[in-house]
Amino acid sequence: MKICRDTVFISTVLFTIALLGLVPPLFRNAFTGHDKAAFQRLDWALQLYTRMIDRLSIASLAIVLIGLIVVWAGYSKKVRWTWFVMFVIVWGWAFPVLVFPDVVYPL
Repeated sequence: MKICRDTVFISTVLFTIALLGLVPPLFRNAFTGHDKAAFQRLDWALQLYTRMIDRLSIASLAIVLIGLIVVWAGYSKKVRWTWFVMFVIVWGWAFPVLVFPDVVYPL
């Protein structure tokens, strides 16, 4: 694969860095409810919250993987619909799931 430094390559690299930056916290959250002893001591509401965070993190890891595959496959084949997939991932998943709750409910 010949690497050329154009806008598509730069945006692909930046999008890859952004997606890979999300992997460590999502991976850490994906295993929050797997410590059975600590999980049983939680209140039922916190157990439900922990399960929700666990499942949301696993789904988010799948979206990150799909995004990376689509972006790099689209870059190597120079397909234009990958821009639409990047748009959907950013505004359909990343903003509502990762950013919007912090905007509405700041700490």
